[in-house]
Amino acid sequence: MKKTNKLHLLVLLLSFVFVTSYAQDEPKPDTLTKTIEQLQSDLSLLKNLKISGYIQFQGQFADSSGIASYAGGNFPAHTDKRFQVRRGRLKFAYSANAWSQFVAQFDITENGFKTKDAYANLPIPLFITYLNRRRF
Repeated sequence: MKKTNKLHLLVLLLSFVFVTSYAQDEPKPDTLTKTIEQLQSDLSLLKNLKISGYIQFQGQFADSSGIASYAGGNFPAHTDKRFQVRRGRLKFAYSANAWSQFVAQFDITENGFKTKDAYANLPIPLFITYLNRRRF
């Protein structure tokens, strides 16, 4: 009988310890909700970005090694065929809202990296309507 009372007392004390320690915990901020909201915000910005491009290759085959070529410069010594990137374009277009679009287009070949186009597109009638509605 004494062992049963001690066991009941032990269970009662342990349950009291667990209940009181759990009750004293302060509610923690929901970090998962904050993380999901941040990811949704970042994703909405990335939905406005469009990336496109293309690559055009060129192959040249010579009759003998190291000859002068019409396009693309001379062949290196001991070489009679080669492949080059004739055109490589990469275009980034970002639409911030209905009234603005920003575009940058680059030409990428083995000769280097060059800016082909960079511009902002602001439709004038919509932009003027937008400015008329705003109060400065």
